[in-house]
Amino acid sequence: KRAYRRSVTLLMQKAAYNLWGKQGKVRVHHSLGHGVFCNLEEMEDNKVNLLLLKEEMLRLVERDISIQKENVSRDYAIQMFSDFGLYDKVGMLQYRRSSRVNLYSLDGFVDYHFGFMAPSTGFLKWFDLELYEDGFVLLFPANNGNVIEPFTTSEKLFRTLQESKQWSKMLGVGT
Repeated sequence: KRAYRRSVTLLMQKAAYNLWGKQGKVRVHHSLGHGVFCNLEEMEDNKVNLLLLKEEMLRLVERDISIQKENVSRDYAIQMFSDFGLYDKVGMLQYRRSSRVNLYSLDGFVDYHFGFMAPSTGFLKWFDLELYEDGFVLLFPANNGNVIEPFTTSEKLFRTLQESKQWSKMLGVGT
């Protein structure tokens, strides 16, 4: 289940990159309901962008592209993410004790995810995207099936997580 969620998240990141290049960064914030709360950095989270993103994700699923794993030195990964301006990942990797990390690539798009992934995009057929507050939710099947249930969450939990995010930014520990 966790491998599926990580793989769909990578799929979403690759789709955003295909559509909008470097300006289409997707930031994944926290779990919410049967999904994760996200937003498109430097872009508007709206129905049109969400529809485009979902269509691109489905196109990548249809192509059944292999997800490749590469074990590299931590220093190499830090330099690569630094070159791409992904300083949150640089900061995270600087605290890894291991001298090696696994990077996953999907059709030329490379990212760091901790844990196993699906072998290809053809396995990632079940997901949905739904606007929520100032972002959107990437929804996964609730159980190990292929049904995406209607999105429900606790408003109080969401507000608490958002407040925590703001405090983390103020304290300089945003990642």
